[in-house]
Amino acid sequence: MLSILENKNIVLASASPRRKELLLKAGLTFTIIVADIDESISIEKPIENEICRLSVAKAAVVSNRHKGIIIAADTVVICDGSVLTKPKSLEDAKKKLMLLSGKVHDVLTAYTVRDTVSNKDITRCVKTEVTFFDMPEEFIDWYLSSGDYLDKAGAYAIQEKGMLLVKKIEGSYTNVVGLPVEYVFRDVIQLGIGE
Repeated sequence: MLSILENKNIVLASASPRRKELLLKAGLTFTIIVADIDESISIEKPIENEICRLSVAKAAVVSNRHKGIIIAADTVVICDGSVLTKPKSLEDAKKKLMLLSGKVHDVLTAYTVRDTVSNKDITRCVKTEVTFFDMPEEFIDWYLSSGDYLDKAGAYAIQEKGMLLVKKIEGSYTNVVGLPVEYVFRDVIQLGIGE
């Protein structure tokens, strides 16, 4: 671990096991405090603005309870102008995957890194372009039977069996998992140096 971060209290404002795993693999030491906020978004507003708003709100809620460097994020999938969040049911997941089949879609993750000591924060939105194979309905049903779709934006997990759906990606792989950790890490260091 970089020495400049050794004495920093870093908090992940998310219950996502994927985000936790990514930060652990990056070598960060942190605690988890879940930000309990209303995560609904308005489809009338630019989606980048909406998910950035959510990441800022999550960081703000947690920074009221904890001092240090807060990391908060929100991820959505966009295909054919539709915003695909976490599926509400098996039927909803199947509908999402049928829409994604054979197409290119964007995975957008907005994240906020907030330093409560210096009262500075960085918010970014990272986009990764993902192309899916054309998938027969039977294959989608097989994938859904694995349960990998649960609690995943766009109803798939690229780091699990969802890798079999993906023809190619352009951009950050970790962004598709749920947090562009290579960007987040640099912003954590930038804020850590700034104190």
